[in-house]
Amino acid sequence: MIITMKQGAKPKDIAIVTEKIKGLGYKPHISKGKDVTIIGMIGRLRGKI
Repeated sequence: MIITMKQGAKPKDIAIVTEKIKGLGYKPHISKGKDVTIIGMIGRLRGKI
C-alpha cells in the first residue's frame, strides 16, 4: 500500500503515520520528494486493515 502525504506535511505528521504503520505490524518505507512524501507499507495486508 502507498500513502501519499499532503504537500508540506510536517515531520511530526509523517512520524505519526509511520508509527501507526509499525503498530499494525508493517514496515514503513519513506520516500521524500520535492513536493510530497510517500510512505510505502511493506508486508501482507490481508485481514489487518
